[in-house]
Amino acid sequence: MAQVTYGASSINAVNKKPPKSGRKEVLILELSFNEKKLLSLLKTGEENAQTGNELGVHFDADDSFIRTLTHSSKVKGIPVCSSNNGYYWGKDENEIRACGRRERARIAKQQAAVKVFDKYEKPPSANGGKG
Repeated sequence: MAQVTYGASSINAVNKKPPKSGRKEVLILELSFNEKKLLSLLKTGEENAQTGNELGVHFDADDSFIRTLTHSSKVKGIPVCSSNNGYYWGKDENEIRACGRRERARIAKQQAAVKVFDKYEKPPSANGGKG
């Protein structure tokens, strides 16, 4: 059973129900080799964050590749934290929550910027789009 450890919690990297122990474990989807590799490279705490370029050296890739890996890991249930300093494991729940607030604020700014395109969207016509 492969496990990725971060902070005081561990994440089961198998498609099985998490054990009923007191440990914090999360059921996740299967991780790719590169996702597992990335997660093993992350350090705990924002003060130990690594940039996408620093992590990219381990993959012979650039920071956009690391962004893709962190995104896919988050979608699969892995709380990879990020800040202007880079990527890291949250050292506690407060740091993870702070990361979540930053993500939500970033997404809200992007959604606000996309609204400019709303006026160019055509409403569906009454005759099924034929017209």
